[in-house]
Amino acid sequence: MSPVRSLRIGVLAVTTGLVALATPAGASVPADSSAAVGVAVALVGTEAIDIGPLAPCAAGGPGIGTTTGQASDAGLVSYGLGSSTCSYDPATGASAATVNGRQFELNRNNVAGVPKIKIATFSVSCNTNEEGGVSTSLSLGGVTGLELPEEIPPNHTILVPGFFPEDPPIAKIVLNDVVEAEAPDKSLTVHAAKIWLYPDADPAGPPAPGSGSITVGSVTCNPAHE
Repeated sequence: MSPVRSLRIGVLAVTTGLVALATPAGASVPADSSAAVGVAVALVGTEAIDIGPLAPCAAGGPGIGTTTGQASDAGLVSYGLGSSTCSYDPATGASAATVNGRQFELNRNNVAGVPKIKIATFSVSCNTNEEGGVSTSLSLGGVTGLELPEEIPPNHTILVPGFFPEDPPIAKIVLNDVVEAEAPDKSLTVHAAKIWLYPDADPAGPPAPGSGSITVGSVTCNPAHE
């Protein structure tokens, strides 16, 4: 098995971005937002993982979500303390969402065929603006198991190789994962980290050792629109 390179990051890796989205004149749908600390739905061997959404919030309520953390039954996926905040300001028509979390860990027990990753702290936020756009911010701290650039661009993808060169990847990890909705929905979703297990496994071939996805920190902001 090709080893996963481990790099301990002492300084927060931070990224910000702005996505320009047009707001039609006389928008009839107000701005909105939602968020969650994490969610994991996966199958690894015989372990079924079903966590979250943890500490969900929404601009329409509840405005605040908190979690003391949760782990899967065999401890393959675990989240620590976390919180989310969602808001809508009727005076400005803007919405915002923020997630702060701690101690995410994948594969603490060194299960073969699963990457070993730790994220000590993570924060992700979004805000709508008067121009009908969405600004975002992301920070990751105390990361091991991944090499991070100083600034994380949108959709920064890391493939964890399989046991042999001809094997499909064990996992696809996307940091600052940005998802734009299809019109007429103007929403923008950002995941601090999104992990897919065995993303290229052939459904018609032999069963893969794992499948499913794991999300670390997720916010969605939707500007006002028709």
